[in-house]
Amino acid sequence: MHHMYFSGGIFRWFMGIFHLILPILAVILLFNLFSSRRRYSYFEDYRRDPMDILRERYARGELTREEFMRMRSELRP
Repeated sequence: MHHMYFSGGIFRWFMGIFHLILPILAVILLFNLFSSRRRYSYFEDYRRDPMDILRERYARGELTREEFMRMRSELRP
């Protein structure tokens, strides 16, 4: 009875499921790390000119004219 768990019983099922799930999780993790969307959001935004970001947000309609003008005056030296 004691050896049932280690010689193929329930332990084998858990290890089988673990070996199926682990590669799937690894692929998902790698995809998220190297996807272009994440690379853009982490590495591109901090290098971009703040005025360009402000203009894009205004063009997308995220900002009103008043908000745009106020933020633009704050960004200008």
